[in-house]
Amino acid sequence: MTIFYIYYSKHYKFKLLKIYSQNLRVYIMNNRHIAKSIQLLGQLMELNGENSFKTRSYSNAYRILRNYSYPIKDMDREEILGIPGIGKSILEKIYSLISENVILELEQYLDSTPKGIVDLLGMKGIGPKKLKLIWKELEIENAGELLYACKENRLVDLKGFGQKTQKSLEKQLEYFLASKGKF
Repeated sequence: MTIFYIYYSKHYKFKLLKIYSQNLRVYIMNNRHIAKSIQLLGQLMELNGENSFKTRSYSNAYRILRNYSYPIKDMDREEILGIPGIGKSILEKIYSLISENVILELEQYLDSTPKGIVDLLGMKGIGPKKLKLIWKELEIENAGELLYACKENRLVDLKGFGQKTQKSLEKQLEYFLASKGKF
């Protein structure tokens, strides 16, 4: 019997698990998983009103880390800091994720943000800025409520939303809800 150490992810929380199996698909933390955690942190920061320059730096770091050719989990602090676009703050988040399998700030934002809003961040056609407006102004916290608001034409009253945007968002929501749990 072989012992596998794997990283398990559920909503970008990485946990180290010790698995005893021979026919197990091993899930290893790689650059894309690290990048997705950084992206989610940046989006949640934007949703909660953080400085736009700060959130943009997380977005840029996501793009850089996602396609970085060398495995980041095998690098030390100085090497990670040497990656263009990675500053000390983002370095600490990356290193925390690699060494402790968790970013505490991300956990705090996940706890303070409704789960439905976090799910909507993964939907095509709506970004953090529009989602923040929907969440704060209309107090909508999940995809079902948002679809209902689209059908009632409540989004056209918000800044940045017109009839065309609302119709497009409605189609995306229908697809999102229909395909939820299938992948």
